[in-house]
Amino acid sequence: MSLAEDPWSFIVIADPHIAETFASKNETHPWYQLSFQKHLSTVKRIKEFFGGELVLIPGDTNGGKWDTRSFARDKLGNASLTPEEAVLIASHGCYGTLRKIFAEGGYHQILVALGDHELGGNGWNPGSSKHSALHAYREGFQLELNRNENGDFLYNQPIENAPSRPFGTPHENTSYALQYKNVLFVTIDCFHDKGYVFQDRSNGLGGEGSVTNTVEGKHLEWFERVLKQARDMESIKHIVVQAHIPIFQPVRKVGSSGQFFDMGEKSEFWKVMETYNVDIYLAGEVHATTVSKRTSSNLLQVVSRGNQFNNFLGFSVTDDSIQIKAFNEIATHHQNVNKTYTEFGELTVVKTDAETKIEATGILELLSIDKALIRYDFERTFALNSRQVIGMGDKHNLLHTQKMIRGVSSKKSMRNKGSLGQQYDAQVANIEFVPGRRGERAGRFTELSRFSVFARGPHGAGNLVSYNIWIKTAEKNSEMIIVHYGHVWGDLVNGRSSKDFHTLTLDNGNPTLYIDADSKLIPVKSRQLNDNKWHHISVSMSRKSCLLSEVLMYVDGNKIDTFVPNNDKHIFHITSGSMSLAGFGYTSNFEELFPHMKPFVGVLDEFLMFGVPVVDQLRW
Repeated sequence: MSLAEDPWSFIVIADPHIAETFASKNETHPWYQLSFQKHLSTVKRIKEFFGGELVLIPGDTNGGKWDTRSFARDKLGNASLTPEEAVLIASHGCYGTLRKIFAEGGYHQILVALGDHELGGNGWNPGSSKHSALHAYREGFQLELNRNENGDFLYNQPIENAPSRPFGTPHENTSYALQYKNVLFVTIDCFHDKGYVFQDRSNGLGGEGSVTNTVEGKHLEWFERVLKQARDMESIKHIVVQAHIPIFQPVRKVGSSGQFFDMGEKSEFWKVMETYNVDIYLAGEVHATTVSKRTSSNLLQVVSRGNQFNNFLGFSVTDDSIQIKAFNEIATHHQNVNKTYTEFGELTVVKTDAETKIEATGILELLSIDKALIRYDFERTFALNSRQVIGMGDKHNLLHTQKMIRGVSSKKSMRNKGSLGQQYDAQVANIEFVPGRRGERAGRFTELSRFSVFARGPHGAGNLVSYNIWIKTAEKNSEMIIVHYGHVWGDLVNGRSSKDFHTLTLDNGNPTLYIDADSKLIPVKSRQLNDNKWHHISVSMSRKSCLLSEVLMYVDGNKIDTFVPNNDKHIFHITSGSMSLAGFGYTSNFEELFPHMKPFVGVLDEFLMFGVPVVDQLRW
């Protein structure tokens, strides 16, 4: 018989990032008190507004980076501390206070998955203080969050004949299973240290030093054993798994490093979840909300945002249903001031003996990768503050009336009509509407025009991307930017990245694709697309992690022969980049890397981006 005959509820707050102050400030410090009361007040408001018996947090409760000498000296006031000592001191203040905030707010049980910030923040290079402190990061985390005041582990109850945690692995104190009423919750620490720098460009794996995101070996064996036992238990009606990293790609991203799970939905971890009919996989990391599933199973990946408590998910559970509501804070000024939430998505799973029925609306609608992810039609623009791009605000304003883009003020937006939705609305400036090629209008660009997307991605590592765009220009003797995706953080000239950008240019009429300064794809036969006539350009990765030379290029519907003069390599996109049309947008110092390039001057119409090869969706 089920342990929950009556409906009950819980909440999910991914990536709250609220507890950093407590890592270095004690209760006597005024900042501690201000931060404590602010966050306690918000937790109480969430409890009053939605309720919920427990809280799941899929990682990133803080800022981390506690292993540095500057943190020990400037924040803890003791430069003689070892990285390990500093991490344990910071963990005590940070996680101990986090538990206290939720307990006083009415949530006495919080299940927290390890995120990258709980491990100092990505990446992890062997020999660094961060890498040497990995054990201390885990130790401080589990001592404060997974044990009681007597030091006893909180989640020791076996799942039938399966132990509640993976003994004998580095994850034995940070991965665990807990049955609460009629739901089995499995919390996973998916950070795996290989001990050496790992980046497999040919398969799109790794890229964050020695630590990568996967579940394998004894850790995976334990996980499968737990799920197998759970599916034989009459009292367990649903299985919910949480870890920090999204598995199914693409997902919406904003203000995030965009880490990913090795092998994605082809990983053994995902396959095991499908085999044992896991209902929901919860993740965070990307600071945005996306729901995905494969057509071959009913396993839902629910990636969500909880930054500074301005978003959260509310779950309501019965024996045969799960209802999820997504809530967003409404405010035009400082976040958390009015503590007013509105529902902006709903998903319901109803399970019967015959079938599982899934219905969803709003931000929780299942993402379709069979349609265009992004579509800009150039028909009209809107006031920037007429539709919120969640995460584009700051601590002072959740809804901007203007954004600065490379020295130009943008007060307008162009709506994304693709499946990624309003998160990928573009911020635009100085675009004149003229008669179009696809619809009534197109956009005329000058060097002072701007067309930039604040959201991150949808590119990432080896994930397949493709796109189409209409262009018309008469500009000669110049190389102009048409479509750009690149690094937002870091110095590209003095600190070259191991991850690629993606920049399509028109080099005196000839389409050219760069993935770094030394790797470009060009037509075998030079083209003259700067003849003041409409031309349609399509660019498509032929497969996941393909070589640059395997990228397909079409002009006016015809595939053209291309080649890579030197440094052909497998594509591994930066995971935290930003996209723009006709310029470098929000990205880093690309002008220093390519001083000869300039913004596109001419007319653009209908841009489409896909997560499948573009040849299947060719429009010209």
